[in-house]
Amino acid sequence: MLTRQVYTLEEAFRCAVDIEQYMKATTARKVGASTGEFSKKLGQTPFGFKSGSTATTTDKGKKPMSGSASASKPSSITCFVCGKTGHYMNQCPQRVLFLSSKTNAENEEEIEDSVEEDDVDPMEEVASVVEEDIESSQLAVMRCIIATPKIDPDWRRTAIFHMYFKCGEINCKLIIDSGSCMNVLAMSAIARMKLKAETHPQPYKVAWVNETMIPVTQRCLVPIQLGTYSEKIWCDVLPMNIAHVLLGRPWLYDRDVIHYGRSNTYTFTFKGKKVKLNPAKPKEP
Repeated sequence: MLTRQVYTLEEAFRCAVDIEQYMKATTARKVGASTGEFSKKLGQTPFGFKSGSTATTTDKGKKPMSGSASASKPSSITCFVCGKTGHYMNQCPQRVLFLSSKTNAENEEEIEDSVEEDDVDPMEEVASVVEEDIESSQLAVMRCIIATPKIDPDWRRTAIFHMYFKCGEINCKLIIDSGSCMNVLAMSAIARMKLKAETHPQPYKVAWVNETMIPVTQRCLVPIQLGTYSEKIWCDVLPMNIAHVLLGRPWLYDRDVIHYGRSNTYTFTFKGKKVKLNPAKPKEP
């Protein structure tokens, strides 16, 4: 037991517990053995007679005592266990010698249990502790893996196509929207772009999202120049503040425009040349 090699604090603790149990068991055995020897010695009379035999002595010059006289004489033997007279300690009905043997048996069982536990490799316990630490660290890592990373979305995914064009010396904002059923010019842009409106040949009414009916009574010929693309487009005049010009389904249909949803670009052919319109990035608020 003492030659066991100790590498960790857990092994040192187990070794100390085993030595302590071993010392307790050894002490209990010594006490039990000495008690048994002492009891055996007390079982003999001081004069070498066996226990349980009646001592009969005859004094020279005196008449032997009769049986009745010896029986009536009180006994001088005192038991060291119960304190009563008439018997020795090994004959005492209250003797507790069996407790010593029981204690020894319990100690032996504890020693056997400790020996069986010592058969277990202490490194297995250390390994189990290490595995628990690893599992806890893995849980922390899993939380980081499961966490949704913050990804900046592509601004083109939610942005409506818009760009800027020149009308003379003035920069104007243009929006292309396939959901609009007409080409629109903002009423405030007429003076800005120095244009002249005329009466609409076929007046009508339009309704916005809130179902408010707005009469359309004017139209205007708007010059648009986008790089090599230059054209004048008829637009209906309406109160609008989202842009200066809005090109809807009429312009998309007339020019057979193709829209690419992911890149949010428009391409078409004008006078035998392919024209591509790229969107402008929205201004951050």
